[in-house]
Amino acid sequence: MSADDPVVPLQAFVLGYANRDENLKQKNPAILHWKQKGTGRFADSQVSRNSDLGVFFNEIICSR
Repeated sequence: MSADDPVVPLQAFVLGYANRDENLKQKNPAILHWKQKGTGRFADSQVSRNSDLGVFFNEIICSR
């Protein structure tokens, strides 16, 4: 991250989620709530859903 590019890529993984039974994944998709302290904002929604692998991506954009 720099003053010219104040973006930090984020990744989150729910370990073991991809190996769950397909019926359970469809009934109870993984939901992730992104939170930050201080200034900045998320590039995507603060709530992410994933019913396949349990892998989430987002970016936080920091104030300049």
